[in-house]
Amino acid sequence: MNFDSRKIFNIHFFLLLFFLITEYSRLTAMFPFLGEIQFGMIITLLAGGSLIFRIGVGKKLYVDKVHYLLGIYLLVIFLSWVNVSNTQVAWIHTKLFINYALFSFLIMNIIDNEKQLKVFLLVYLLLLLKLSVWQIRSYDYHVLQNEVFRDLLIERGLGGGFTGFLGNAGDFGVAMVVTIPFALYWMAFEKNMVWKFIYSLMALSFVLSIVHTSSRASGLGLLGILALIIVRGKRKLLGLVLGMACLVVIWGVSSDIYKNRFYSIQSYEKDENIVTRLDLWRAGLGMIAKEPLAGVGIGHFGMAYAGEHPGERSALAPHNIFIQAGSELGVIGLGILVLFIIGIFKSNNGVRNALKNDSVPACLGSVSKALDASLLGFLITGFFITTLYYPHLYLISGLSGAVHKLSAEKESC
Repeated sequence: MNFDSRKIFNIHFFLLLFFLITEYSRLTAMFPFLGEIQFGMIITLLAGGSLIFRIGVGKKLYVDKVHYLLGIYLLVIFLSWVNVSNTQVAWIHTKLFINYALFSFLIMNIIDNEKQLKVFLLVYLLLLLKLSVWQIRSYDYHVLQNEVFRDLLIERGLGGGFTGFLGNAGDFGVAMVVTIPFALYWMAFEKNMVWKFIYSLMALSFVLSIVHTSSRASGLGLLGILALIIVRGKRKLLGLVLGMACLVVIWGVSSDIYKNRFYSIQSYEKDENIVTRLDLWRAGLGMIAKEPLAGVGIGHFGMAYAGEHPGERSALAPHNIFIQAGSELGVIGLGILVLFIIGIFKSNNGVRNALKNDSVPACLGSVSKALDASLLGFLITGFFITTLYYPHLYLISGLSGAVHKLSAEKESC
């Protein structure tokens, strides 16, 4: 992996990396005063300001159909405010979306060449690797040393050690699922054996982290990624054998408690987590039927649920990104989300079609495949965990836009 500093480093790219590092190192969780001054939003606005400066000196702004949909989605969010009862909660969620939508747009426009794309992905992988190693070490230490919490930890898993979208085990598992494809596809593409080994270690660490989350959703997400890789591989039989071998190893290192969580799906009516999710999904579908146009308001699923089910356990979210979009933003918001996701897949497919004609660098085709697998993993986990206003989807859309933009430049990776 060769890096030419002249093609990589500029103030715009530095600010983009700084936001990535700020978000995934959870600086605002470690230093609460940064959250109070909206540090992440400040960095995003600075990067946006630098992008405006670039436009002023003649740099063309790139906007694809996927990001036009993000703009429409924001309008639908504001439409949902007609049913908002708590403006503070609504603004928190609206601000999160604006921040991550800008993040996606900046990724697409600031990454100007394949060298920057490589550096961005490497920094991203290293950030998640740091969290993964911390989680594995903490998990193993507590399981071996703390008999009081051992079974509880094995059953509930361990997250990334912070609040927010990396905090609890389920959320952390989603982050690992989204990240694994980049390590796997970059490992396959990379010709340098040292880098191949490094990326393989990253992938192994991410898989172990998923096991240590004890999250069924993340396990299913990993299974979906492996299935997609096998189906799209040139040597499907070999891929199937290797995939089955990987699953056997993963299953072998998993705890009995984690295995029993999967076995319990057969008698789902006795599984409290599954029963709770089904109740939340039914409630969310009821909200869509009741408020089909504007929804109950962004960030208001929990309050709407509490109002309809007084005396029952509270629920902040429906544990499903589609039901969250539909219940809070109505069928219009749900429809735009679906179109947004389809648009990302189509954009990635367009890059691979160009690759067949040898008109784009091979590395861009590899990244587009990783983006498809990452998005599939996100969708599978997102069907059971509320992750709509986490950065994962917008990181994927931004990288997808950047890869599509770069595919026209035809530079060597």
